[in-house]
Amino acid sequence: MNNCVKFGLKAFSFDLESFVIKCYNSFSSSAKKSDDLNEFYEFLNMEYRDLLRHVPTRWLSLMPAIDRLLLCWPALKSYFASEGEDDVANLIWDGFSCGDDHVNVLPQCTLYFVHNVMTIFDEAVKRLESNTTTSTEVHGIMMDALEKLQLRRSDKFYGSAATKLLRSDDVTANDRQKFEREADNFLDRCLMYLKKWYDYEHSFFKGIALLSLNSDIQWS
Repeated sequence: MNNCVKFGLKAFSFDLESFVIKCYNSFSSSAKKSDDLNEFYEFLNMEYRDLLRHVPTRWLSLMPAIDRLLLCWPALKSYFASEGEDDVANLIWDGFSCGDDHVNVLPQCTLYFVHNVMTIFDEAVKRLESNTTTSTEVHGIMMDALEKLQLRRSDKFYGSAATKLLRSDDVTANDRQKFEREADNFLDRCLMYLKKWYDYEHSFFKGIALLSLNSDIQWS
């Protein structure tokens, strides 16, 4: 599942994973920067929250790190804008659209979209790794993940938060088309990866799935 998400993320022109890591690293080793950031939380009447670390080798850390980043977005954007372009990493500056007259919300849309899709993988992994899951349930879990991804792809559903941003006046028609193209490609790549590494038609787990008794047995 980890490599599936990594494989899918290559569809985006925005380097989401590096963005998350760089945002965390901006404050992880500097108490002064954290104190300065806290002032923006107070000014915006927001509760201070530390950013969460994402470790590339532990893919389950990505979703909560994205979740925290989105929750703190207004304070972080104000902080980095106040720092100035010369003192902020290019990826962060572009991601928060700090210096643009026209607000670029596509990086934020990408974060919302990936966070939404990752709930599918997060749920599947937790079910697969559960101490109570048996081998007869594996195929059903894999099918559930596949069908949810296929439904998002066919419905062109990107999550309510991303869709709301895409409909804002800040998004041009070209930007909207670019995001939809990359998001669709992300889903296509994830689906392709799942089908490559799990044999949905001839898997041993498909053969024993009936023994789970999670569905009615039908006789041919």
